Amino acid sequence: MTETMTCCGEPETCDREAAVAVADRPAATETETETVTETSREPEYRSVRPRLDGFASEEAYVVVADMPGVDESGVEITLEKDVLTIRGEAGWPAPESFEHSYVEFPRRRFERTLRLADEVDRTAIEATIRNGVLRLTLPKTAEAKPTRIAVTAGA
Repeated sequence: MTETMTCCGEPETCDREAAVAVADRPAATETETETVTETSREPEYRSVRPRLDGFASEEAYVVVADMPGVDESGVEITLEKDVLTIRGEAGWPAPESFEHSYVEFPRRRFERTLRLADEVDRTAIEATIRNGVLRLTLPKTAEAKPTRIAVTAGA
């Protein structure tokens, strides 16, 4: 089953379907954080499926993903055929010469998969991240962009 994002959020009434379909995979489960014991001083990871917003224009689609604590060194985006995968990792290591003795704020791993429509130009995708918000710009192919046809008066 696939959940399709639309330009207005109303799939039944919208006639413009966005180029991004979110694969309906089982959501990564959030696991409870456990107290670090004497035998294990590293915090556990918690898996999180980032929330997305999608926007559409005549030129491109924009997808915004909320990934708090992730910066450019902690995010990975891959594209294989028509599947775009977003992965990110956020964590706060112990200060130098210290070890974790108690952890309530676990490291987080983010992952989300998007299925791209044919009208997305896969060679021109851009990604930026700022303050834990990832922004993907998915330009449309020239064939998918609307063109204006001039009308002249007939004889």
